Amino acid sequence: MRKLNEERRMLAERNIGLAHKIACGYRNCAMDMEEIDAAALFGLVKAASVYDASTGFKFATVAAVIIRNEILMELRKARKHSTCISMNEEQGDTTCTLADLLQYDEPGFTRAEEYNLIPSLVDAAGLSPNERQAVLLIICMGGRQADAGRQMGVSQSYVGRCARQGIKKIRNIYFGKIERGDTDGVL
Repeated sequence: MRKLNEERRMLAERNIGLAHKIACGYRNCAMDMEEIDAAALFGLVKAASVYDASTGFKFATVAAVIIRNEILMELRKARKHSTCISMNEEQGDTTCTLADLLQYDEPGFTRAEEYNLIPSLVDAAGLSPNERQAVLLIICMGGRQADAGRQMGVSQSYVGRCARQGIKKIRNIYFGKIERGDTDGVL
């Protein structure tokens, strides 16, 4: 048993360069290089623990696949959480926050927030049934596109397209009414 663990450790140590080389291929991604390297090394250790020489594959072949998969998994996790931003977090080198940048003092905007205007705008925008359902499921209910797609019986990409088109129509209606000063008709 000890000899087996020692062999696996040696496999991992001999192939650290392979892990770094694969990680370098992802250096222009949204994650820090240190995080990508850590994922690559984790994949290398995982490959050493599951490698079976009797399969006839070289260790480097097996390790490369597992290392890439670990890096991609970490990139997916990072992308999933990259949309979560704080309104109070400083942006760039300035002390300006996102809340400061997005201040919007148009008449009616505060009323829209207070009255949760989206359902009435959905009615006024003349959305198709699929656009309406996609907007309500994703925006109003806070659902995910994949879940909305399953519920609607369509693909996730179609749900995203319907939601984008619906939101565009809603924005046109809302901001058109604000420019004309006619926010009472929407509320």
